[in-house]
Amino acid sequence: MGYALGKAGGDAWFLDLCTEQLAAKKVTTGFWQFFEEHVIFTDVMTLLHDNRNQRGIDNWNASQHGPSGMRSYGIGLTQLRKLAKKIGWDSDLAVKLWTSDWYDARVLALLIDDPKTITREQAETQVEQLQGGMLAHVFSSCDATLAKAPFVRELADEWMVSDDPVQLGL
Repeated sequence: MGYALGKAGGDAWFLDLCTEQLAAKKVTTGFWQFFEEHVIFTDVMTLLHDNRNQRGIDNWNASQHGPSGMRSYGIGLTQLRKLAKKIGWDSDLAVKLWTSDWYDARVLALLIDDPKTITREQAETQVEQLQGGMLAHVFSSCDATLAKAPFVRELADEWMVSDDPVQLGL
């Protein structure tokens, strides 16, 4: 993407470190992988910040969602879907975005995760972390990753007879 490198001045220390490592020939494949993953995550978070919607932020703060510990850039689902389409499938990035405390980043994580790589364990963990259902509409929507996973029918059958109110969609 290259988005954050030009805009996020707060990462100058990281770029300096990379330059230093390159000059000292201490760079390993793992280091460059870490660097690339950090830049991509930073790019996406900068992209979300740049697309923030004050009206959506105000609605988020006025609702009961604010105290849950999650924050929001106020970006609507339609706009997040457009951003997800630009980013494309990226399981590693999805995992990083899911760990964020930004609602918009978590929605994006659900939209860009590769259905071929999602595991049942990941789906079970995510359903337990839906923050009181705030993310349930995206988690279970037809265009989200889970709906395209190869094991979705088996999982749905199990959840339909579950006593868990989140799995039942209550």
